[in-house]
Amino acid sequence: MSRAKIAITVDEEALTEIDRLARESAKLDRTEEQAFADEVYAGEAEWPEYTAKLNEVYATEASALDPVLQSIQSRSVK
Repeated sequence: MSRAKIAITVDEEALTEIDRLARESAKLDRTEEQAFADEVYAGEAEWPEYTAKLNEVYATEASALDPVLQSIQSRSVK
């Protein structure tokens, strides 16, 4: 398999936000998240259960898209 090195330039604000999101994602329990995703995919978890779990999370977490991430996303599709 051949390899290629690719360099990208990311502005400081975007890099800071990417680092923050990576740290938040690292807090997730991968085994629990995978098990739940498998249940939903296999049809073993009903959508109301899934919605209830999401409601539990968003009761304490903001659900709005982070403004910096929204800006990055907007620039990526121009």
